Amino acid sequence: MATNNTVKFVINYDPIKGRSLIAKETIVMGEIIFEESPLVCSQFLWNAECKYDACQYCLTPLETAEENVSRLTKECIQLPYVEQCCQTDKCKHVDCLGCGRQERYCSIECRQRARESYHQTLCPSQSETMAINLNKLCQHWKSIHYPPETASIMLLVKILARIKQDATVVEKLQQFSSNTAQESEKFVHILCGDKFQEQIIILRQIIVDLFPNEEILNPFLTENGFKSLLAIVGKNSQGIGTSAFSQWARNCERLVANNPAECEQINQLIDGLFEKMEQISGCFINTEGSGLYELQSCINHSCQPNSETCFQHNNFILSLKALETINPGEEITICYLDECWKDRSRHSRNKYLQQNYLFTCHCPKCQQQTNDADETSDEEDEDSDLQSNPDDDEAMNCD
Repeated sequence: MATNNTVKFVINYDPIKGRSLIAKETIVMGEIIFEESPLVCSQFLWNAECKYDACQYCLTPLETAEENVSRLTKECIQLPYVEQCCQTDKCKHVDCLGCGRQERYCSIECRQRARESYHQTLCPSQSETMAINLNKLCQHWKSIHYPPETASIMLLVKILARIKQDATVVEKLQQFSSNTAQESEKFVHILCGDKFQEQIIILRQIIVDLFPNEEILNPFLTENGFKSLLAIVGKNSQGIGTSAFSQWARNCERLVANNPAECEQINQLIDGLFEKMEQISGCFINTEGSGLYELQSCINHSCQPNSETCFQHNNFILSLKALETINPGEEITICYLDECWKDRSRHSRNKYLQQNYLFTCHCPKCQQQTNDADETSDEEDEDSDLQSNPDDDEAMNCD
């Protein structure tokens, strides 16, 4: 649900291209175009092993900035201005009244919202069978998805729980991009791996056992209905990044902004710690969770986008920020590629987009590079080696 009062765009539909966002007024560089909360979101299932702790409802970090940076550098780090700049308030943290520390929240309000939204259905305290099946589902998903994760099966489970608790969620679900049966099959393949047909059978059976005799859910638990839900998760899930240390860093920079000498010292400290975290933990700096966002799912890709998604509130609220001035009638775009892919060759970018999103990009940047040789970037072979070896020790380095 969008949270801004002034709508600066319209949703356009093209029978070939699908949905898109079009600016209806001038949007200046740096402006927040909209903010929205997800239909559902979930932490990644490896977070516990990686010792990452966040609110199960809104993904606000439950660790302090010092705990965050110490975990990721594997050193005991003490930070200045912790009381003024670290916003983690452990006095407000609460556990689920039913399942205890299995579900932790940043506030009583988030605990109540989770219960009203989905957790009344999914709380393991509901029954021993519920607890067993949830654990079975999570363990199986982890066995086929090693860190760094990109989506969680719990998104699908929470969708079903939300539908059970509120039938109007079905209408909201229909706002996400629909796929042909062939496209759904491909997205499920991407999400579940080469043995996806076997995985679908296993995952579907566990989830059917989670929701026995729920007539309202029957259309989503058929073979085709289940594949469609998986495809929605595979195509539309958006990564969510929250960080107590990053929040402390932003607050600290503002605190010392008027003191040039101290500002320089703080910036050097922050840069050094970010560099150390990347060296020690790499991609695990930003692997908190994922969510399904109605408006964000309407935005098309460009290799040279005019906006970007960010999480400036350090929770699940997604903000769309303009990277340049966007004129009325122009399409609002984001980049689906990770930072390491943005500067690769047109051929490499489109190979990745075809494999993961089933389309070829024709943005201005790609059109300018049309005559470039169809050569793969040097880094791609290295990434392919890593992706083909998920059991590699480095991929499992959560400790």
